[in-house]
Amino acid sequence: MPEISDLTSGEYVYTNAGHGYDCACMDVGTDDEGAITRIHSVRQLPHSRWRSDRAIGWFLHKDQ
Repeated sequence: MPEISDLTSGEYVYTNAGHGYDCACMDVGTDDEGAITRIHSVRQLPHSRWRSDRAIGWFLHKDQ
């Protein structure tokens, strides 16, 4: 976890009691089942990046 910088800067969105979300690109290592076993690097991205990403659009609009 030390590879993850403070993501509360930039466009971080607080939702409740210190919780929230942001957008980041992660370079990770995984095991044979796809579970993350190591975090190599994390880079914070602007929210415009995930708002226009079709791969996660289903999640962003699931409650609408």
